[in-house]
Amino acid sequence: MIARIQKWDNSLGLRIPRALAEDADIGEGSPVDISVRRGSLVVRPVRREEYRLEDLLDEVRPSNLHDEVEVSGPWSRDGSELFYRGSGGQLMAVSVLTDPSFEFGNPETLFEEPYHVGASSLGRTYGISPDGERLLMIKESGESEVQEIIVVLNWFEELKRLVPTN
Repeated sequence: MIARIQKWDNSLGLRIPRALAEDADIGEGSPVDISVRRGSLVVRPVRREEYRLEDLLDEVRPSNLHDEVEVSGPWSRDGSELFYRGSGGQLMAVSVLTDPSFEFGNPETLFEEPYHVGASSLGRTYGISPDGERLLMIKESGESEVQEIIVVLNWFEELKRLVPTN
């Protein structure tokens, strides 16, 4: 079915035909997740499923056990990939599907050391660019301590002195 995007105030809108809304079990006010995957606009109804801990634990088998990992890493913008640190400090990525059920692919090592992994006040020491195409990481310098730090106080005043505007 072909539809046309229309301007609605300062945004763009898309009318969803009644038959499609009924098929997707959505109506006025229904929450939807909007994302872009591989250049396509994807609109998915948000369903909140109820789980009981006992039911989830019943599904644990030796075949689906895995090493414990810290899953606080950033997700790709389209939600299809999760980045995390492996047990050896390497940066890992795993593909994730959440619809119609939660599934994940095989973890892939993206980078080994020598990127900074130490616990510090820096928090997570890597991030993903807004376009999802690049990773930003803190690379170890190989030196054990900082050699010199230059702190400029009142830098704006110093800038005005060095670059006069009149």
